[in-house]
Amino acid sequence: MQKKLIGLNADYRSAKKDAPAFSYLSAGYYDAIVKAGGIPLVIPPLDDDDDLSRILDLLDGMVLVGGADLDPRRDGFMLHPAVRPLEARREDFDRRLMRMISDRRLPVFGIGVGMQLLNLTEGATCSCTFLRTCPRRCLTRIRSIRPIVMPWKSCPARSWSGSMAKGKSG
Repeated sequence: MQKKLIGLNADYRSAKKDAPAFSYLSAGYYDAIVKAGGIPLVIPPLDDDDDLSRILDLLDGMVLVGGADLDPRRDGFMLHPAVRPLEARREDFDRRLMRMISDRRLPVFGIGVGMQLLNLTEGATCSCTFLRTCPRRCLTRIRSIRPIVMPWKSCPARSWSGSMAKGKSG
């Protein structure tokens, strides 16, 4: 059986006085994909949709990595003082990337801001400051919840696109 090719978006930092712009990724993301038997492919913040489409044609799945926060002003909300917005180039790219992933119905796993973006792209809303403003007892309860892992084929979220996310039943 051939190994699955899994895409990873990269974080981005714009140029500063004495430092050029660069993309980067924590090793834990691609190490986890390798450990799970996949082949990671890091995707920098590309400008051309045709180039991005060509890469997505090759992928079996995608991991949207964590990072700073989405800028809530882009979705009609006020900027909370606790929000640390992503660099504009990364956020622009990640939003385009997620729309293309959603259109293709490519399996995707979102971490942190990646999950926020997945949520927003599918029509739901998101509180980017929840973990920064939630009382300690609430955080303790959240950390005690064990994640559920299930095969993509049996994942009920596949049928939620636009229905459950928008609060409709069925």
